[in-house]
Amino acid sequence: MNKTTKKLILFLLVFNFVFALLGMKVNDVKAEGLEVIKTHTGSDLTYRGSSEKVYKLSEYNYPTNQLRAVWVTVFAGDISKYTSETQFKQMMNNVLDDMDKMGMNAIVFHVRTHNNALYQSSLNPLASWWSGVDFDIFDPLEWLIDECHQRGIEFHAWLNPYRIGSTYGSKQEVADAYSAYPNNPASNENNVLIGSPLQILDPGIPEVREFIIDTCLEIVENYDVDAIHFDDYFYADGIDDSETRAKYNTEGLSVSDFRRKQVDTFIYNLKLELDEFNAQNNRFVQLGISPTGVYKNASSQTEANTPIEDYVFDSNGNLIYPTGATIGCQMHYESYLYCDTLKWVNNEWINYILPQTYWAQNHSLAPYEKLINWWNQAVSKKNVNLYAGMGIYMWLNNANEAYEQLVINDALENVQGTSIYSYKQIAAAYNNTDASAKEQMNDVKNYVWKNKTILPKVQGFNEVKLGSVQNFLIDGNSISFDRLEGAKFYIIYKDQNAINYDHSQIVDIIGGTS
Repeated sequence: MNKTTKKLILFLLVFNFVFALLGMKVNDVKAEGLEVIKTHTGSDLTYRGSSEKVYKLSEYNYPTNQLRAVWVTVFAGDISKYTSETQFKQMMNNVLDDMDKMGMNAIVFHVRTHNNALYQSSLNPLASWWSGVDFDIFDPLEWLIDECHQRGIEFHAWLNPYRIGSTYGSKQEVADAYSAYPNNPASNENNVLIGSPLQILDPGIPEVREFIIDTCLEIVENYDVDAIHFDDYFYADGIDDSETRAKYNTEGLSVSDFRRKQVDTFIYNLKLELDEFNAQNNRFVQLGISPTGVYKNASSQTEANTPIEDYVFDSNGNLIYPTGATIGCQMHYESYLYCDTLKWVNNEWINYILPQTYWAQNHSLAPYEKLINWWNQAVSKKNVNLYAGMGIYMWLNNANEAYEQLVINDALENVQGTSIYSYKQIAAAYNNTDASAKEQMNDVKNYVWKNKTILPKVQGFNEVKLGSVQNFLIDGNSISFDRLEGAKFYIIYKDQNAINYDHSQIVDIIGGTS
């Protein structure tokens, strides 16, 4: 056996050993005594109600495929309202430039905030922030999507399906405000629920659900979006839907079960429509949900502290115990949101779930690592991508928190990326207007997201095998090749030696449209 062969075998052994470690659970690693790979960070952080230390990777592994996203909304002041084509392009190019600096590859952009449209729509009124847009001259959303794709960035269209506003005192006031839009359900007061403080379209009315589905289809038919994305606004606090239940609750369901069924029906029917659209148009529009971070609370502290190896799944791979990893938190399964996201995961009605796991590691009720661990198990036997929601604004002054949460994610085999809420924190970091934001984002950029990465495989779609690019030419510092039909993005690698498709060799990721 020559030296080259020995080296090759040694390399393969090391390679396989490393990947075996990456696939191991935290408790497996601890049992093997491999604290060098997954080790306590040295702090006194423990799981709530337990003396067990929080374990995580000792250093970041730089996964090959990973979503790195950011939420961007005019509603919360991430960007300004539209005033001109020039202003909009400059503003959004600044956003995309900052994303490029961070090695980010997806934007979750708010296109429907309050039963309105930040795009050209025949169904919904134009949002006030977009009142200056003349679509005959310039379509901001079309331009933004194309600009994202040219940069290798996915565009996820973020909608609030039911929310109308928080300023109307009665159903009639809402109907009057929408009188110019007779096809919009809000023009009929019987379709409206008054909450505190939100006013919403009634999810229990079939025509309302059909309208929201039509709204989603209008977007995917007219714009090249990569995903339809909902956050946590379904039902609202303080609403009275007794008239709706009297009409439609033919099964005698409890209030909670009735409301959950209405949202279930909406998600299921929307997924069917999107699947049909994708099949007919050779598209791959994803359906993603970003609920609040807690699905359900556990029934006891003992249940909340269930070790990972004692989680229980049924024969279909559905997580049935523990019901949660927290105690005393607001949970979106119940009041007041009524969305059964675990059911959507179990039935694979969605392509990805992005829980808003915004809390710090030392949070008393919902410590980050414990909560994301529960979600990691919830999707473990399902064809649904899991991404973590990171709420930097909630713990800006916790040194190294962003870095450490990303390292925690990397230790969990089913967490395939992270989305940051919101762009304001990234802008504050680059504009030097918030020292804590700058420190957090510098840690992310310098120690975690040092290189660009490829988006993960999306669950729920059949794999598409493309051929090789043709006529690949290198001329000095320029490369050229023929466009490959069906290619979404091209990853450009560069190295003085052999290309092994390591993340550090990625020069750029560019769009596949030209």
